[in-house]
Amino acid sequence: MNHKKIISVILVASLLALGGGYVFFEPVKFGICESTYYTSYNFYNYYGHWGEGGNNRVWCNEFFGEGILLALLWSFLPLLLITSALFFVRRETFLAWAKFASISFPLILSVLLYTYNNTPTEGGFGLAGLISDEMLATVFLPPLFVIVSLLIIGIKSWKLKTRSRIENVES
Repeated sequence: MNHKKIISVILVASLLALGGGYVFFEPVKFGICESTYYTSYNFYNYYGHWGEGGNNRVWCNEFFGEGILLALLWSFLPLLLITSALFFVRRETFLAWAKFASISFPLILSVLLYTYNNTPTEGGFGLAGLISDEMLATVFLPPLFVIVSLLIIGIKSWKLKTRSRIENVES
């Protein structure tokens, strides 16, 4: 398959993930919830029992807006940025980036999903009491993915450009 088609598929998947994530992040605005307040009667599987009132209440925005959705939004945003840049590079550069992304993107996504759905604790990753795990993962991992991706794309493009110049001079 042509690398431009693969980039297009990744770009469309990123746009769908971001668009779908935004729809579920604003459930009242898009008509998924009638109001911001639901009881556990409406979300039987969330609590595992029926009932209304008391501690069994679920806020609709919290149910749809936290956990998986935020992790997906923060994961696919850098992917959208990088795939937009990949339209302008050669196939060899795309393959070098794809080797990196095929390992790092699922890893970043799994770390974000884990930290957002884990019991909230203060001070993960050696920063006791300063910042929560999900905030730290969100602040560091997506920008790190973008920086490393841009470095890979830039270095590989530069190497290919200098190699083609040398080949043109020799011939």
